[in-house]
Amino acid sequence: MKISIYSESNGSLSFICISNSVRKKQNAASSGKVLENLLQRYRMICGKDIIIEDENNIFTVKLPLIYE
Repeated sequence: MKISIYSESNGSLSFICISNSVRKKQNAASSGKVLENLLQRYRMICGKDIIIEDENNIFTVKLPLIYE
């Protein structure tokens, strides 16, 4: 599996992005709890949402940068 980690800016927001190619496992159902937990924690800590994309066999999670 190849994982890409990179930064991205969209207007005034900056993100750390993590991408990998999608390989569906046979007979394995995902509950989505890990991503839901991450989303809830980000909302609680900084009031921002993460972005989850699943396009063209590439799965990407974009995490907003948190500045102090």
